Amino acid sequence: MFELKPYSRKELVSLYFPESHNTKSASLSFRRLLDLSPQGTAVRISLLRRRHLTKAEVARIIDVLGEP
Repeated sequence: MFELKPYSRKELVSLYFPESHNTKSASLSFRRLLDLSPQGTAVRISLLRRRHLTKAEVARIIDVLGEP
């Protein structure tokens, strides 16, 4: 079960792509997943260069992508 809390970007990406062994490719896949919708693109742009995401920012991502 997913817990809504602050996450580092790497932690959140690894929850969405647990099978990925490379964090760089997982991050790219996460970005592409967000870019599939206009709301996701807006969320991604607002979070550029953020290493740590607040609970509210994680909630916005969950609203767009659903739980990992």
